[in-house]
Amino acid sequence: MKSVLYHPDVGTANLHLCGIGKVVISSAGDLTSHTTTADGCVVVNRLKMTNGTVRIEVPQNSI
Repeated sequence: MKSVLYHPDVGTANLHLCGIGKVVISSAGDLTSHTTTADGCVVVNRLKMTNGTVRIEVPQNSI
């Protein structure tokens, strides 16, 4: 995985081959909604999510 983090006060950090532990990207909520129609059928609605969390675990001995 090749990733770069950027912060305006700190600058950039290249995560490729620098000993990063884990990067987890999660959405904040459900991505689908289920609706029952009048005749009893279930319709799956896809929801567009633009919010969530990014968790970065870095060992203390990494660069």
